[in-house]
Amino acid sequence: MSAMPMLAEGAIVVLDDNDKLDENHKDRIIGFVFVEPLAKPQGSQLQRWILREIRKQYRFRSPTANEGAPASLSAWKQMALTPTPARATWGAIPSQGLWVAGATYVVAQATPVIPAAGVVPTPTFPRRQAIIAHTLASPSPPSPPPRVGRASPVTDMQQRPTYTPQIVIGDYVLRQLGQQRGYCFGDLVVQNHGQDTFFESSEYALLGPGYLGAGSAQAGTTGLDAGKTVHQNASQFHAFVMECYVPGARYEVIGCNYYHGAGHPPEWFL
Repeated sequence: MSAMPMLAEGAIVVLDDNDKLDENHKDRIIGFVFVEPLAKPQGSQLQRWILREIRKQYRFRSPTANEGAPASLSAWKQMALTPTPARATWGAIPSQGLWVAGATYVVAQATPVIPAAGVVPTPTFPRRQAIIAHTLASPSPPSPPPRVGRASPVTDMQQRPTYTPQIVIGDYVLRQLGQQRGYCFGDLVVQNHGQDTFFESSEYALLGPGYLGAGSAQAGTTGLDAGKTVHQNASQFHAFVMECYVPGARYEVIGCNYYHGAGHPPEWFL
């Protein structure tokens, strides 16, 4: 069976999977995703994430009937713009509001590609032009030049003057149904604009035959776990894909636009 997209369509619940580090965090809801198919390119998706916290490992599952996860894009946007009534119960009733100060909102485009030797696929960043248009229209202090390349989740983030959250940095593995079903690699690009932070990351995923979209009911719970550091950049991960790609596999390139700030993301970013 051919691999499905990395994420299933519709609403997805994101759980903290750092139970080896802290048993108190096991099964705690830390985010939601809403995924829509795109007409072009064929097989691509637009993913919208809201994460209360950035953790090192994650699990994904489908929402239960009682969780009230958004069933439409309009419902999703309303929840994302509404402050949560109580931080301690965040995510328990999404319809009451999902935004909390310091949360991270991500809009990502996942595009399937056929790997070609020596040609690292270029991601599409779905909000890049909107960010440029809106930040240039509003005067702000000079921004530092973009930082491009792989970042260490420990040393590099500690060295930055402000915390820059990112879902995937470096090598990750995808596990479901008791098996390792895929690999993911994340590079980092950072651009700060005034008091709010907009930045980008490129991700690449190789999904083996039989992979089920994370968040689908048939997949159960899918883990996204930090793996051993093997690849230093996207070119090295692409070379790995060229070695391992087989019929039925799926190779995705994902362009992620992030917003991280005290107030909810601007409506044009949603």
